[in-house]
Amino acid sequence: MMNRWASDYEFVIIDTHTGLSEWNVGIMQASKIIYIITVEEPTSIIDTYGFLKASRLFLPVEKFQLIINQVRNPNQGKEAHQKLNQALEHFQKFSIALAGVVEFDEQLREAIQQQTPLWEAGFDGIALQTVAKIVTQSLKLTVVESSD
Repeated sequence: MMNRWASDYEFVIIDTHTGLSEWNVGIMQASKIIYIITVEEPTSIIDTYGFLKASRLFLPVEKFQLIINQVRNPNQGKEAHQKLNQALEHFQKFSIALAGVVEFDEQLREAIQQQTPLWEAGFDGIALQTVAKIVTQSLKLTVVESSD
C-alpha cells in the first residue's frame, strides 16, 4: 500500500492508533519524520514519555518531533515540551524537537464532529494556521535534507 502512495505523493500523513504494533513500527520506520501529537495534561505527557522510551528500541529518535495539541495558551505547550524533555534527557539521554503548539479552537472541534473537510467548510482558525506553519516548516526541512 505504501508503495502505491509513494509513487503518487511526495508526502503522506498517516494518523495511526497509539502504540507500537508491528504495523505502526513499519510505517514509522518508512517515515522521514514522525510527529508525536499529545496534549499538555500530565497523564498524556507521561504516556508520551513511555511511548518514546519504548520506540527508541525500533526507531531513531532523530525522526521524532512533538506537537502539543489543544492548549489554551501557547506557553502551556512550551512548558509541557520542556517537562517532557527534562525527563527524557535525565533518564533516556535524548530530547525531542518541538514542531509546534496548536491552540484549542472550538470551530475546529465542530468541523471534526461534522466530519467536514476543513477546506470545504471554509475553516481558517488558529489551529489550522498553526498546522499549516508546521507543514511548511517540514517541507523546508525536507527540501534542505534532500539537497545535501
